[in-house]
Amino acid sequence: MRKTIIFIFCLVLLFFNFNTEIKGLLLQLNSFDQMKRLLLIVITISCYTLPVTLLLNYKMQVISFNELLWFILNGSFIAGTFSYYLIYQLDNFIIKNSSISLLGAALEEVLKALAFILAFFLIYKKNKYNILNIFAFASLLGLGFQMYEDYIYFLNSVDQGSIIFLKSMFERLSNSISSHWMYTGITSFGIITLLEKNITKSISMLLLISPAVLHIIWNSSWNNSTFISSILSAITVYLYFYSYKTAYDYSQNTNGFHFKV
Repeated sequence: MRKTIIFIFCLVLLFFNFNTEIKGLLLQLNSFDQMKRLLLIVITISCYTLPVTLLLNYKMQVISFNELLWFILNGSFIAGTFSYYLIYQLDNFIIKNSSISLLGAALEEVLKALAFILAFFLIYKKNKYNILNIFAFASLLGLGFQMYEDYIYFLNSVDQGSIIFLKSMFERLSNSISSHWMYTGITSFGIITLLEKNITKSISMLLLISPAVLHIIWNSSWNNSTFISSILSAITVYLYFYSYKTAYDYSQNTNGFHFKV
């Protein structure tokens, strides 16, 4: 009964945040040119969303449509919406602009992890999901967050010049490969292995905190060249596929490893 009440409450939040975004979007779009740019935004986000979704579904065992939709929506309209709201409040009332990107990076990783724990708890059934399923779910939630963040970023630049708008789109698209969907997958795997003691504690802690550290460095003044950003992306991709391989091995070699809560 308690889980049902929480589930309904989360659905209310999802629809409330979704409807709020739609109403805000309709108020902002006042010309045909803006509508064309909105179409470009949808196409750009789809360029990485569809391949990543198909990859996760193919490589990480069967994911139902309901599960896919549940975690993507939680990433967008629970983690994404609240993250944007909190960072906006911090930016305006609490801290200096020079620090908001660093604190925001850490806050986003924490909120995504909490949103994933809640979303998984609400659909959890004993002996149904293995560690690879959970890794995929977390990646989907991170993908939903990434979609929302890119949508907000593009929408805020929709009234700027065409060149600036297109540059921002290509920049976000180029960074989409090693972004939030990988960060959240790595973090979730760190949490799972830390609780289940499947690998050494030091590696679990590394996986748990590395996405936040990488994200903070990405947003910092240290990331001031293509070489640095390439190193950060390479580390992220390596940690993600290390997590995937380890999760896959556990799922194959333990006759159905099951997450215990």
